Amino acid sequence: MKYLTLLIVLVASVFAANQCPDLDISWQNQCFYYDKLRGTFDDSNDACVRAGYHFAKIYNMIENRAIQDFAVEKLDSDFEYYWVGASNRGGNWTWTDGSPLNFTNWRDRTPSETNQCLGIMMSTGKWVPRDCSEKYQSVCAVDANVGPTPSGTCPPCPACV
Repeated sequence: MKYLTLLIVLVASVFAANQCPDLDISWQNQCFYYDKLRGTFDDSNDACVRAGYHFAKIYNMIENRAIQDFAVEKLDSDFEYYWVGASNRGGNWTWTDGSPLNFTNWRDRTPSETNQCLGIMMSTGKWVPRDCSEKYQSVCAVDANVGPTPSGTCPPCPACV
């Protein structure tokens, strides 16, 4: 009986570790959070990090399409674009973690302008360089096996006082 209880607890913890929070979309071992609050690229990235996520990165057309389909479902469609985590601030397009874009879905040719951030068109999923100070909704992500770990949470008391 003791071993059966231990087995049930272990199985339950494995399933719990792979679940996303209620408001997230679970897809391909990722939890995606669609933030309807409009912000600049930097403010939206900071909001993702504070909530324990990072800006979403897109690795292929299937993922691009899935993120777009979920955006149409989860975000306010009155806005034409939403942020994901790529920008060109130093002459090259990179994700916010510094890694290169190995897949792209530009509406036109690869843009060469610097100080631009990646907006995705809600209607088509095409990538369009946008001024980073514009305010859009955004998509955050985290590995489903890790789950979000919010930063800025209150440390254990009595430090909260």
